[in-house]
Amino acid sequence: AGASINSMSVNFNINHTWVSDLRINLRAPNGNILNLVNARGGSGDNFVNTTISSASTTSLATGAAPFTGTWAADASLGQGPTGFVSNVSNWAALWTGVVSGNYTLAIRDQVGGDVGTLTSWSITINYTVNPTATWTGPAGTIFSDPAATVPYVAGTQANTVYVLPTATSTYTANSIVGGACAGQT
Repeated sequence: AGASINSMSVNFNINHTWVSDLRINLRAPNGNILNLVNARGGSGDNFVNTTISSASTTSLATGAAPFTGTWAADASLGQGPTGFVSNVSNWAALWTGVVSGNYTLAIRDQVGGDVGTLTSWSITINYTVNPTATWTGPAGTIFSDPAATVPYVAGTQANTVYVLPTATSTYTANSIVGGACAGQT
């Protein structure tokens, strides 16, 4: 609660001959599915310490197997295994709505004749906590807008308030972040 996702990345290792057989997708708890890899690498072998990141702009089309390093998602629509077909074309769609829960990596080998093994995978979610606080101070001096025309309602959670003191005053913000209570004057 109160957190905003800034970026996300998926790291994986796959032993497979002819990696262009693979479609790799990520399903978020909100049900959205992003295509990470869509048939890249031709007859090359393996993905080794491969990271697909929301912060990268380097296309997999510019690389070659084993795709070691950090890459952008292919983000192709309509790709992937049954039940995990990609339905969004951007990372932000994964972190809207319900973001807490299970993330699933789904892989489809669309061509027979060779096999592969997912040896490891991990997901990294970078976020900031947006604490809210309840504010106290002299009556009639705390506002919800910078023009000081909308009075702050006592006890309301708010990230930001504006004050217009009539004398030297003390204002206090009380916030609960990560189960701990913090006060700031």
